[in-house]
Amino acid sequence: MNISHPARRRAEPVAAGDKDKADPVSQAKDICLRLLTMRPRTRAELHTALLKRGIETGVADQVLGRLNEVGLVDDAAFAEQWVRSRHTYQGMARRALAAELRRKGVDDPVAAAAVAAVDSESEESRARDLVRKRLRALTSADELMCEAFAHALSGCAEQIAQWWRHNPHLNRQQIVEYHMRFTWPAL
Repeated sequence: MNISHPARRRAEPVAAGDKDKADPVSQAKDICLRLLTMRPRTRAELHTALLKRGIETGVADQVLGRLNEVGLVDDAAFAEQWVRSRHTYQGMARRALAAELRRKGVDDPVAAAAVAAVDSESEESRARDLVRKRLRALTSADELMCEAFAHALSGCAEQIAQWWRHNPHLNRQQIVEYHMRFTWPAL
């Protein structure tokens, strides 16, 4: 027979669980905090998650308002961090960043302010880096793809065709390389 000392008995976990089920505010707060420990989220993302889990709209708004007051939910800070990260590591342009922020529920003025941090020079520099990386990855077997890539980047297909007519001894790869030097000398 297993007899435990009365002072060492633990509270029944079911009783604690029933208390949380009875308090939707506490339940909503726990859901939000659990989601925020994984990664930063927008207010709209948290609101959607709460509604999917059966939390009423009024309770969700109350909890999200409190989290906003204490600084745990801040769409402006989220947008700034998101833009910085996605532009730096994935090379995303301002337009794509604004679209992503809109999908995440960030208001347009807040998204515009965050995207404004990416200047034209930075955007162009990052685009050039991505083109260089892409061109290095191409092999001679990718000549047609490389040619199409050059056409798409520059929009100067007629110039390539004309230069090719005057230099028939060159292969496609050489012509594309020339065109890339002509169009983007910094590459």
